[in-house]
Amino acid sequence: MNILIVGGTGSFGSAFLEHLNTIQYGSKVRVFSRDEAKQVGMEARYPDLKLETFIGDVRDQDAYNTAARGMDIIVHAAALKHVPVGELFTEECIKTNTLGTINLVKACQIHDIKKAIYLSTDKAVYPINAYGMAKALGEKVMTSKASRECNTTFCITRYGNVIGSRGSILPLLRQKVARKEPIPVTNFEMTRFLMSLQEAVALVSYAIDKGTDGQLFIQKVEASDLRTLIEAYLQQYHNTSLDEYGYQMIGIRPGEKLHEVLATQEELARATFISDKNLICVEAYHQKELYRGVYDQLMPVSTKVDFASNSGDLLNVEQVKALLEPCLLE
Repeated sequence: MNILIVGGTGSFGSAFLEHLNTIQYGSKVRVFSRDEAKQVGMEARYPDLKLETFIGDVRDQDAYNTAARGMDIIVHAAALKHVPVGELFTEECIKTNTLGTINLVKACQIHDIKKAIYLSTDKAVYPINAYGMAKALGEKVMTSKASRECNTTFCITRYGNVIGSRGSILPLLRQKVARKEPIPVTNFEMTRFLMSLQEAVALVSYAIDKGTDGQLFIQKVEASDLRTLIEAYLQQYHNTSLDEYGYQMIGIRPGEKLHEVLATQEELARATFISDKNLICVEAYHQKELYRGVYDQLMPVSTKVDFASNSGDLLNVEQVKALLEPCLLE
């Protein structure tokens, strides 16, 4: 089936394209984004893929419609992702992260797309910042259209922090070390869920293969506190420690949480656990009974503990270093 990757020149799009090249994907693959330089590089890098590139913005309905023509699957990865930037430019965040998702749905309706996958974030859970709110509304747009108005199957994947991706802390650490500048630290107790780009690709691939209308897929991943993450990076790539290198406390930035949550209690109450994939599948409200029992067991529900980044055992330095190794940051 022909696949359109929206925002396809970003971190996820690049990793997903590498995956399709590795499995020698035989159908047409189209990348839709605003970054012409990266698109040209992709065309040169993947001569064996049936790759097409389209310049355009997800905010532009006509451009989105053109890019979607002839496609069977749309993977919508386009987003403004920096939390403090979203606090300063909230309208721009809404235009890309929410209105861009509405344009996705309209393109699906026009072209009778078979399946659309929307990439979301843990910041959409109990959101306090513009980025999370805009992404949460994008999720609602997807689920509200499930089984209505067109034949498209709408699915959502929700991630924690994808290691090394645009907007994550690791590119910032690399930049600071290259400039020999102190590392800015918000709060050492801050925790975040960590997953690799390969895990993100695998989750989307699962949603493409197995997802039914309105389902939300969440990869169960471990979390780390900020000090451990920074220590692991410095040890892994620069053979030093944070105290030896030096840092500057800057405080939590506008819109940031101390801890993140991957799923609400309300979602877990209508979720199933896919044990062999270590996935949580949250069913859409309107088809809760229709798909109940497809997977092996219901998620246990607690009224006290959310699926939060500080609710379980945190990764240690060696475990985080093992996650960093495949990122090839240098």
